[in-house]
Amino acid sequence: MRIRTRLATAGVASLALAGCDVAQRPPDKQAQMVPTTPAPWPPLPTSGFVSGRPATQQDVRDGNAVFVAEVGGKVIGQPLPIDIPQYALHVDGDTQQRTRVIVVQAERAGGIEMVGFRNIATGGDGVGTRPEFELLGRSKPQ
Repeated sequence: MRIRTRLATAGVASLALAGCDVAQRPPDKQAQMVPTTPAPWPPLPTSGFVSGRPATQQDVRDGNAVFVAEVGGKVIGQPLPIDIPQYALHVDGDTQQRTRVIVVQAERAGGIEMVGFRNIATGGDGVGTRPEFELLGRSKPQ
């Protein structure tokens, strides 16, 4: 299985250890997971996300998706049944640091559930495994 991403966080880096090919953007484009001050929750976007279908390479190029899962050039991702977009917290597995994000994509491929997100504080994109997220829904958190 090949996972093409705009960014890979620690969660997806573990996919590479499991034999998956993970392509990344250069480090200067990666999301910084530790904001200096909490950013307010913005309104949910009306575009720039993929919902109800797997992402394609064109979606990634257009900035509407963070990753595409494919085998031999064929998209194999299946959308997860969660609301997209929605607010969430990305929880770092080592430090338990919670980062405010907006989920823009969620798919299962090769038995792995992956979530693509936008970091609210930095605007950077990231991807992690489903257990790394606390989904907060479509209502703006207080």
